[in-house]
Amino acid sequence: MTAKTFTNTAGGTWDTGTNWRPTGGPGGADDAIINVAGTYTVTIDAADPANTATLSSAGATLLIAASGQLLLDNATAPVLALEAGTLDLAGILTGDTIVNTGAALRMSGGTLDGVVWDGPLNGDAGSFGILDIKDGITVNNAVGNAPGRRAISTPAIGRLSRRRRECVVAPEGKG
Repeated sequence: MTAKTFTNTAGGTWDTGTNWRPTGGPGGADDAIINVAGTYTVTIDAADPANTATLSSAGATLLIAASGQLLLDNATAPVLALEAGTLDLAGILTGDTIVNTGAALRMSGGTLDGVVWDGPLNGDAGSFGILDIKDGITVNNAVGNAPGRRAISTPAIGRLSRRRRECVVAPEGKG
């Protein structure tokens, strides 16, 4: 297992090897780290693997494009740690645990498929958007930092929509 750090502060794609140190895009056994200071976007536009992934640069955005999917291959703890910055989700996160301790979520029509979300499920300032929920979602500590547990599930695919500081959960086609 190797720790790979994204170093291109001009931004770029996840799978471009020269954007990472040591050189080479993350593989299924690598821990991907986005922590270099600066304002930039790391784009996942295909099915890209990592063992785990951490976003901890305040100015960085991890964009999972509509054609993208982050595949976390750690069988015991597939964790995406969101410590700072922004997760812009237009693609898919499947079966992962997302631990949000300080990042914003930009809902761009992406899909959360059977995930566990630990921490606040917050949009970034002024964002309006839709997330599709497939095969359920478990949201821990759903109200800011207050303790609690909420399981949100739908029969098939549902939508989680953030409108003017409220969350609306409705079955597909009803919200």
